[in-house]
Amino acid sequence: MLLVDYAPSCLTLEDVWLANHRNVSCIPPGVYRCEQRRSPRHGLTYRVEDVTGRSEILFHAGNIASNPGQVSGDTQGCILLGDQFVKDEMNRAIGIAGSKEAHARFMTMLEGIGSFDLRVFQAR
Repeated sequence: MLLVDYAPSCLTLEDVWLANHRNVSCIPPGVYRCEQRRSPRHGLTYRVEDVTGRSEILFHAGNIASNPGQVSGDTQGCILLGDQFVKDEMNRAIGIAGSKEAHARFMTMLEGIGSFDLRVFQAR
């Protein structure tokens, strides 16, 4: 869940932990600076800075998490925003719904803010 000023704003979906490998892993726990950027593919958004060995980690709309060897998803090492999880038969989050709306709301909440700190906790 993404909290802005300690208030829930939307759900997040990342890839599973794969030792922080580029384009296929979630990012490790820590505090990261996020800078507003314009992505050629995703438009105006925020990029997570200074993740060791990684770059171009964006917040963006999308629906499906990558599952190495099975599904090539929308995450590609980035953070998807949404309003509701889509789960598989084992109740694992494999996708997210309401993503475009959640990303638009996220950007509206941060309007006029060029950067912010992101605290990432270890998933349970």
